[in-house]
Amino acid sequence: NNGKNVVTANKAVVAKYLDEFLVLAQKNKVKFLFEASVGGGIPWLASVQKARRVDDIDRISGIFNGTSNYILDVMTKEKKQFLEVLKVAQELGYAEADPSADIDGYDVLNKVVISSALAFDTYIDREKFPVFSMRNITLDDIEYLEKANKGVKYIGECTVKDDSYEAFVMLNIFDSCSQEANVPNNFNLVTLFGESIGELKFYGQGAGKLPTANAIVQDMLDIKLGWNNYEISLDKKMGYSDELFKNNYLIRSESVIEDKVVDRVEVNKGKKYYYTKSITTKELRRVLEKNQDEKYVVMKING
Repeated sequence: NNGKNVVTANKAVVAKYLDEFLVLAQKNKVKFLFEASVGGGIPWLASVQKARRVDDIDRISGIFNGTSNYILDVMTKEKKQFLEVLKVAQELGYAEADPSADIDGYDVLNKVVISSALAFDTYIDREKFPVFSMRNITLDDIEYLEKANKGVKYIGECTVKDDSYEAFVMLNIFDSCSQEANVPNNFNLVTLFGESIGELKFYGQGAGKLPTANAIVQDMLDIKLGWNNYEISLDKKMGYSDELFKNNYLIRSESVIEDKVVDRVEVNKGKKYYYTKSITTKELRRVLEKNQDEKYVVMKING
């Protein structure tokens, strides 16, 4: 309102009020830039906007949170339990005293909302799609997956089809030789899928004072130099659907899951691992709603 350009790294505020900020900036003929809000200094958002100039993007996904990736990486490499590694992450400054934003998916949720706005010209409803916490993952789970040459990462994703979108935040299983499975420490790896360009991956430090400062200064220089930043439009109306796509899932639960979607069950160290058939998110939610185990873990299987 004071006619000043605004640069911010606050992903929670941007995700919640992006539409209002854009309208206000246009009204006052100033810039509202927020590259540092997603992916630290990669730069991710600028790349999404550039790809959109000549291509239609139908999916964005990836490791958006450095804290959760650090925890999973250290658990895997040093064979430590979740709470032990979380404490170290807090001591190093990667995780807050209240780590829920990172390990319960709210930080990734915000970054999926922001990324989707630029990728699909739409403002997805953060209340509609599922966000599964990673706080129940155990070293036993990770070692069980390692026996099958698999790794686990915390992923945010949004995919569009026609006038609908489907999104989630949850643990994902990858082949141990995949790029995702080998992302170390607090790094990010985010991906877009374009109609003509295909798959593009962006890797780098997604958090920390220097990467964040780098992105902020880049935005400030864009304004100072008068660079014509791409106009952001949120005019496209899309509805959420939990039946657009089908996936296979792995559910570790102490409760007995008897359902037609279960393909097979494996037991490791007394824990039961339920593999589902290819099912929709709606079917997955139905199964989990019946589950009485509060310590369950659900993971999407890739490949």
